[in-house]
Amino acid sequence: MKRYTESDLQNALAEYAETGLLRSSAENHGIPPTTLFNRVRGSEPASKAQIINQRLSPAMEERLTEWILFQGSLGYPPTHAQIRRLARRMLGDDETLGKRWTSRFLARNPSITTIRPRRIHANRADRACEAVIRPWFDYLKLPGVEVIPAKNRYNIDETGITSGIGDNGLVIGSKERKKFQKKKQGDRIWTSIIECISADGRYLNPVVIFKGGNLQQQWYPRNLQPFKGWKWKTTKNGWSDDNTAVTWLRNIFLPETRPANPSEKRLLILDGHGSHTTKEFM
Repeated sequence: MKRYTESDLQNALAEYAETGLLRSSAENHGIPPTTLFNRVRGSEPASKAQIINQRLSPAMEERLTEWILFQGSLGYPPTHAQIRRLARRMLGDDETLGKRWTSRFLARNPSITTIRPRRIHANRADRACEAVIRPWFDYLKLPGVEVIPAKNRYNIDETGITSGIGDNGLVIGSKERKKFQKKKQGDRIWTSIIECISADGRYLNPVVIFKGGNLQQQWYPRNLQPFKGWKWKTTKNGWSDDNTAVTWLRNIFLPETRPANPSEKRLLILDGHGSHTTKEFM
């Protein structure tokens, strides 16, 4: 199996040009001697030799890669099927592509790879920019906030699990990113989870909110032991409400974050969504 790169081979060629010792130059860089010998005689890299067999020219693949990266930066990373459709349009709508074209296209363009996205509402994604976020950190520099240690600073948020729109589909995006947030239009969330974590990495037990009137046994996993301490609730729309917020504060946040020294202050950071605030504790 090939375990060297083109860069390794180029380094071996440079050493051979300096020393004239082909076998030692090959061994020093992990290159098979016959491979180095053939390259010295003028053979081309396999990737370059196969260009003639590519459906898209290198220039076309470069443009396609640029489009994929741009779409990812906008929050709309394309799927495998979308890329194949665009490639066919670049060739002509009647052209076909082989079954392994996508994987070979990705292998030839290492700046992109297959990623599993996480859905995020379009309005929320558009607001997640430096101009909006950076001024927010000024609040953390206020004297009353700076004295609160990281272990007593918490952030609460609400995440959702959607159904019926294929949110788990794979997309293609920049290889430098481990995950993607993919914008979605409209709200089709039927189960929500209230989650909270401290600035030093400790997390609290979550609250799982189902859409409905009463909790149903079939909603729970058979083995509840790994979920010990979790809270389960229902609301009409599957989102949190005032009653849910009060329950979370009383039964989870206050007891689980109580500091050993009662004089220590705690900070809870939340967004301005109406379901995350309640007048009872204002």
